[in-house]
Amino acid sequence: VFLLLLRCGGALQSAEPPAPKPLPAMAWRSELTPVTPGPFPSVVPQTLEYRFGWQSVIAGEGSLAFTQPRPGVSRAEFTAQTTGMTRTLWKMETRTVEWADLATLRPIRVRQAEWYRSSTSLAAQEFEPGGVWRAKGKGEPPPSFFDDTPADAPRMQELTHVMPKWVPIPDLFDLQTALLWVRSQPLHDGDTLRLTLFQGNAPYLAAVRVMGRGPITVPAGTFPAIQLELTAQDINKAFALAPQKRFKRAIAWLSDDDDRRLLRIETAIFVGRVWVELMRATPERAR
Repeated sequence: VFLLLLRCGGALQSAEPPAPKPLPAMAWRSELTPVTPGPFPSVVPQTLEYRFGWQSVIAGEGSLAFTQPRPGVSRAEFTAQTTGMTRTLWKMETRTVEWADLATLRPIRVRQAEWYRSSTSLAAQEFEPGGVWRAKGKGEPPPSFFDDTPADAPRMQELTHVMPKWVPIPDLFDLQTALLWVRSQPLHDGDTLRLTLFQGNAPYLAAVRVMGRGPITVPAGTFPAIQLELTAQDINKAFALAPQKRFKRAIAWLSDDDDRRLLRIETAIFVGRVWVELMRATPERAR
């Protein structure tokens, strides 16, 4: 969901990736919230179905499925596509699969493909404690693209058609683990959480502020909710903070219950107001 708000063929040079460079100075890291998971229980296997809109127009639909394919590991698969009149103007389909360690809520790997009318974009990440190996290219994904297998430099090039690069920022979250980590926190009114998020091909500094509590109605029903303010800044090539030009501020609602599901998120970006809201939730045990 955060992806939709943030974003509206070289030859192999060596068999091994280059050695990671020393960690650069990043003074803003002192402001980050400790990455320890909070006391709230982990997400249960379930599928959440959403619809997306721009202004008053319903522009797309998608689903977010959480499973536990092996002990201690969470798998999140996000699929979405534009629909209706929007699809005639801008054809887009996306599939992202992310794996995370449930004990630490740290990301393991990400595979993402986006299909447009005339091109396909691919992204792959392999996370380590000190940063992430990332590659982003174009072309159709190979059959094994979404497999849960580690990838070294040659393998990442096979998957994305480009060589990976190393981003030396510790404690990065991906989209799944950012959501799991935020929902795990106590989320008292007035709390502010700061974390580093890697999405697609770039890192961001994200801030989440708890604005308060109150009921909200979405197509899935009426729920008690926690209202959150989301802001983001770019982390540039010099590892300094820079304004995020496309995304300024978003408001999100998590259900204030045992599930803490994402109910709605809306923001004003450079092309107007976009929003996402929950249509239905299906626990895995009932599927």
